[in-house]
Amino acid sequence: MNIQTQFCGLILALTLLFLSFSRRSVWLRTRKAFIFTLSMTLISLACDIGSVMAITGSGGDHSLNTIAMCKAYLISLIFTALAAYIYLSIDIQVNQKRSNGKRIAGVVLAVVASAAVIMLPIEIVYEGTFKLYTSGLSVMVAYFTCMWFIVINLFILLTNRDEMSVRRWNASVIWMLIWVAAALIQFSKNEILIVGFGSALGAMIVFIRIENPESYVDRMTGYFNSQALYAYMDQAYSMEKRFMILSVRVVNSHYLYERFDNHSLHDFLRNVAVTLAKEKGCHLYKNREWEFVLLFENSDFFEASAKSVEEITNQTWLIDGEYVRIDMSLTKVPDSSIVMDAEDMDELLRNFNKEHETDVKRVYTLDRMWASGYRKKRNLENMIVDALDNERLEVFFQPIYGIRQDRFVSAEALVRIRDINGEIVPPGTFIEVAEESGLIVDVGATVFEKVCRFIKNNHLKEKGIDYIEVNVSAVQCSRFELAQEYINIMEKVGLPPEMINLEITESAAINSYDALMYNLKKLREYGVSFSLDDYGTGHSNLNYILDFPIKIVKFDRQMTQAYFSDVRKRSIMRHVVDMIKDVSLEIVAEGVDEEKQFNALSNIGVDFIQGYYFSKPIPSGDFLNLLNETENHDIIYGKA
Repeated sequence: MNIQTQFCGLILALTLLFLSFSRRSVWLRTRKAFIFTLSMTLISLACDIGSVMAITGSGGDHSLNTIAMCKAYLISLIFTALAAYIYLSIDIQVNQKRSNGKRIAGVVLAVVASAAVIMLPIEIVYEGTFKLYTSGLSVMVAYFTCMWFIVINLFILLTNRDEMSVRRWNASVIWMLIWVAAALIQFSKNEILIVGFGSALGAMIVFIRIENPESYVDRMTGYFNSQALYAYMDQAYSMEKRFMILSVRVVNSHYLYERFDNHSLHDFLRNVAVTLAKEKGCHLYKNREWEFVLLFENSDFFEASAKSVEEITNQTWLIDGEYVRIDMSLTKVPDSSIVMDAEDMDELLRNFNKEHETDVKRVYTLDRMWASGYRKKRNLENMIVDALDNERLEVFFQPIYGIRQDRFVSAEALVRIRDINGEIVPPGTFIEVAEESGLIVDVGATVFEKVCRFIKNNHLKEKGIDYIEVNVSAVQCSRFELAQEYINIMEKVGLPPEMINLEITESAAINSYDALMYNLKKLREYGVSFSLDDYGTGHSNLNYILDFPIKIVKFDRQMTQAYFSDVRKRSIMRHVVDMIKDVSLEIVAEGVDEEKQFNALSNIGVDFIQGYYFSKPIPSGDFLNLLNETENHDIIYGKA
């Protein structure tokens, strides 16, 4: 009998079905759809074998039983193709209502086609044991319906490639191509009954690449892994289904690595998994190397488990024969709707735990407020990166007036970002985020090169500007590469180093004293000068004035304004000015807004004035215009 390939396909489908249930798995919609597809493939193969046996048993007669068996096979073939369509569409369509509507349309088509198969005539051809097949309108309807589903599946795959993982897309394409090839072979040579086997073979590819339950299991603990967690969250978000999370992490993993071998640590993690798995109403996932995630769909179970899991994190654990106190942290996520998809939740949880890994506190709640702040920070980071990539970083200049010289002698370069709408974003909005993310390194280098080119291209020395002050953040100062990078920029532009004055802060010394001093020494030897910025805030350590190779001390706005608000502060500031002048340093007073402030600070020995009394920070073009207007010392006081 010509049923060898069908029997092979039947055994293959049975094996895949057995393996699908032999291991615990996350019951995702795609898994349910795959089980349905596999079951229909099994039924189709069984009907195919049954129809062949009915035809040969009846000697090719058109008995009612033989016709019924042949049509049952055709109907099962249609529903197998429908199952494949449902499987592929269920994981791609983002809009749930629209997706359900399309699947319902597919079911209606399959039912109508099946009714047509039942009503239309079928012809049975039997020319010996190895040459038998069916034809007629009934067969044509079944084949064309199956081919329609296959074509739609291929269209779904081609138009939604970005919505699928590479593994899923590749496996699904191979599945459909095997099915197409089998259908074409059987359609051209009816006696070669290979469609059922092709369906089973394609399903095997999908099982191996995607639906194997083993791929969702952590081999060390035997519980679900991070891939299963992500898949479950992805499905929950697509279905707008709320869930809650408890994240349990081992904090002192470095200590454990030093003290115990891998085998002992694996036993310890398995014990932790077994203990956590006892919590009711949750799925347990081994997420990252030292993290477990308990996922709940019921808030009552979540609240109860939060308390008991907190007790678990405080207990001692038996490792390699001794009881050890393990530092564990617990992060509670009581509402999954704080983000919109699985990728955001994974990123949010990872970064929240990273931010709190050095805290003494060990129980945290990741709530909507923290998520909102994190999203705002991420948006700012993206804005900074976009500004760097698209040349939207701008440099504004605030002129600095020299009292002795009676003219503008310098200016402070200040970074601004122009957003995509053309609006200026002030530095207070993004500088802190740039420093925390490390983007300040690229921002600083970009600003520095822009300043160097501005000085060079506009001949600022000839306009009376002795140097431009450029801020250097504590993050930049902590990098030993800073000095050489800035030297390289000045050499590339061809700028004399004496035209640059770098502003450093006291916090730079606190964060990385050795790197700071290395950079200061190398840049000073090259010819760059330095200012100590924002003196009067932070620690205000007088030792920094003596230790740093600076030539200017800058009083911040707060210190400048304090001189005019309090008699005691005024007296202290006079003494500070005398001390700074005694060590032959110069002073810039920032935040000067009025003429009386200008006069008072000039009288106590301040060398330079910076503030709105002369000008706010202005774009480079406006700064050049200001220099041209005052080229003949025609300073218009108070006209900022």
